[in-house]
Amino acid sequence: MDLLTRKPNFWSEYWIPYDRVANFWRLKKLGADVSYLAYLAALIVALRQKPLPRLLATLYGLITRI
Repeated sequence: MDLLTRKPNFWSEYWIPYDRVANFWRLKKLGADVSYLAYLAALIVALRQKPLPRLLATLYGLITRI
């Protein structure tokens, strides 16, 4: 069975960064001590390669999770 994240296409680069954004907000909701600064730095570093799908996923994740 093929999954979206295993195919080398736009969607494989989209959903993984979205999951990272969603996981950060899940951890914050659970009360974990996670750093906003480290989170933002990781998002910026992740945008260096294949920025379009990752930027769109980040924006979508921020809009739906905040």
